Amino acid sequence: MLPLLAFLVLANSNPSVPVKFVGEMGTTSPNVALPVSIDDYPQSALEQGEQGTVTFDVTIGTTGYVSKCTVVSSSGSAKLDETSCRIATERMRHMPSQDSGGRPAVLTIRKRIQWVLPNAQEIGALAATYFADADYPKEARRRGEEGTVVFQLAIGVEGRVKNCIILDSSGSTTLDETTCRLAAERMRFQPAQGHDGKPVVDAVKGRIRWALP
Repeated sequence: MLPLLAFLVLANSNPSVPVKFVGEMGTTSPNVALPVSIDDYPQSALEQGEQGTVTFDVTIGTTGYVSKCTVVSSSGSAKLDETSCRIATERMRHMPSQDSGGRPAVLTIRKRIQWVLPNAQEIGALAATYFADADYPKEARRRGEEGTVVFQLAIGVEGRVKNCIILDSSGSTTLDETTCRLAAERMRFQPAQGHDGKPVVDAVKGRIRWALP
């Protein structure tokens, strides 16, 4: 484990959003809980700008655990499909079903998860997904450099970072450059829309604090 911490807080962020699990439907029992956290969004899917809705069937065995998960309608992203089934298999629990004779029975439930890329106001909730301890530059750690970087991102009409400028330096060129590089490489957004509903360029300010223990 690296002896450091790095965490992100973005201006105007709303920690209550986004919620990726937006709905579910069941063929026999639609109210089986499927806990999904904001941190479940796969980093590789975020970096590739992947989003979409996964519809899948889960088979609940006689023990109440998921025994099988089958994607019925793909999101278009293999990683999002795979993650949806993994989450369902690991987390879904259900009281064992019974047939008309009161004997344990297998149950099939249909679920749907909509994975939606965050917009500029929501990105703060995904801080841990974009920045990790391993990102702390070795040379900055060796020199004992730490501090807070305030930056601004220019977001293009396709939702990708077009430019990053430093508004307030951490005092370390290495930390400043690393912050902008990682933001440009990893962050993806839902394109902002103008009054006519068409995509427009956008900007978001952020702050990341690089802290040695």
